[in-house]
Amino acid sequence: MKARFLLGALVAMLLTIGVASAKVDSAEEFLAIVQQRVDSGELTAEEALLLKFHYAFDREQLPEDLQPTWLAPMKCGTPLIIELEALRGNLRGDILATIEGYLAPPEGSRAVYMSPLNNFRITYETSGQHAVPAGDANSNGVPDWVELMGEYFEYVFDFECNQLGFQSPPIGALYPYMSVSLESLSGIYGYTQVVSSVNGMTRIVLHNNYVGFPPNDDPDGDQLGAAKVTIAHEFKHSTQYAGSRWSEGDWVEGDAVWMEEIAYPAANDYLNYLSSGSPISSPATTLNGNYEDCVWQHYLSDTHGIPIIVDFWIWRKTHQGQGVIDSYDQMIINYGASLQSAWNEFTAWNFASGVRWLEDQSYAEGFRYPTGSAQRTMTSYPSSYNSSVARLAANFIRCLNVNSPGYAAKVTFSATAGERITLAAVVNHSYVEYTGAYYLIPLDSNNQVEFIVPYDLDGVYSVGFVVGNANKIGVNQSYSISVELVPFEVDVADGLTPQLTIAGNYPNPFNPSTNIKFALGTPGRAQLEIYDVSGRKVRTLLNATLGVGEHTVQWNGLGDDGHGMPSGTYFARLSSGDQISSHKLLLAR
Repeated sequence: MKARFLLGALVAMLLTIGVASAKVDSAEEFLAIVQQRVDSGELTAEEALLLKFHYAFDREQLPEDLQPTWLAPMKCGTPLIIELEALRGNLRGDILATIEGYLAPPEGSRAVYMSPLNNFRITYETSGQHAVPAGDANSNGVPDWVELMGEYFEYVFDFECNQLGFQSPPIGALYPYMSVSLESLSGIYGYTQVVSSVNGMTRIVLHNNYVGFPPNDDPDGDQLGAAKVTIAHEFKHSTQYAGSRWSEGDWVEGDAVWMEEIAYPAANDYLNYLSSGSPISSPATTLNGNYEDCVWQHYLSDTHGIPIIVDFWIWRKTHQGQGVIDSYDQMIINYGASLQSAWNEFTAWNFASGVRWLEDQSYAEGFRYPTGSAQRTMTSYPSSYNSSVARLAANFIRCLNVNSPGYAAKVTFSATAGERITLAAVVNHSYVEYTGAYYLIPLDSNNQVEFIVPYDLDGVYSVGFVVGNANKIGVNQSYSISVELVPFEVDVADGLTPQLTIAGNYPNPFNPSTNIKFALGTPGRAQLEIYDVSGRKVRTLLNATLGVGEHTVQWNGLGDDGHGMPSGTYFARLSSGDQISSHKLLLAR
């Protein structure tokens, strides 16, 4: 077992804080309680940091009321490393010694395995507390688990650095290999630790088996799925540090979670983070770059391609003192858009995406709508609502009981002039999956608009209105919104495309979803269907009466049977009346 330094007096003092016997059900709850006690003066920052390390490495040292009721992992331990370095100069000697004991390599001799291309030196144990799974199918004396870790590390090194172009740690240059240690970690998936601040080198520590961690969809099982995404995640931290020395604060986590899905899309482990605190489930919370905010980078890479994220990290190497959202703003400008237009589309994308969450230890799919100030539900019309929206956040207004053939939704909106406020509409036919279209609604110079959503409400389950605040700084912005149902009478408007056409899809190639843009020159019934190369229809995305103008529909890569379609070429076929248009799509799993 790693060396531990018992701090009798300090532990006794901590045990007196919050004498309630209740225990915590999640790492988020634990961290919230600790922060609350810091804010109230019950704990100092260094005492709080020690509690966090106890949670991650040795929970027996926690006060009774902060003991978790189950494994409840704290995700990545790298933020603790970053916080440690920020506080190091102010830490008491006994606290620093305990933390350094947690981070020290296990005592005694360890087995060593070099990865297939010798880029990673992996140390492990086959017995005791840190033992890895014992299977050895090829009888070469190295556990299969360890060999797989080596394969995964070589893959993410090549994928992240050579294929995608992110900054490589100095492996093979100043250092012959990166050190990796497989250890029993009490409550984290793994962590990345600095080896050299001058050369940008790091080492990685992984959990030894991932038994009992939250489930995922990886075809090789939950344990290997957790290992894969952790390797992708922690190695991304290594690339970040090699480039910009973790100058981004919490944003390094959102980026690393984004990489989990990019490197291992079949695992879907990041979905565990979306049901709480994400821009999908908690849109009224200001974007801060933490785990749940990985969807921000998914939006950017889905819209502009992965190069926009690569360029962001190249930019950060020479702009470490710049605000992170300012760096994203610069990248969006470089790619021909604006933060305001991106925010409008991003928040509509979030509303349409819904949430997949963990329930009774099994996944269920569908919409989990936010509650409270983030969400307003209307059920009768006309109806009005006044509220405010925080910077880099959004409010969702969900209109139910709208199934009214021959009618459309009309919105009247007003907000503070001169502020970067956005408005979008999302039409949905189903409770359990987004099937419909969304519209980015232009506001006038006074941030006002009257807009009729060009979509017949026949068979529609809900119409959502998304109010966004794209300001990077400042206070909450007030707005008023009213919705009524009006007869569906949309004529040809000036400046709109005069014929039926599919404008294209983005991203293309795509994985897992793409947005298909099309336009109608005359109102009418429109069908948007997906066909494979053999001419077989695999998905009906839309069958509705629409108005003149541009429409956007999202395809999530699933067929009508709910199963994911394989990689390959597909065709979107749009028809209305006697007009037909088609467009080629490339799905790359």
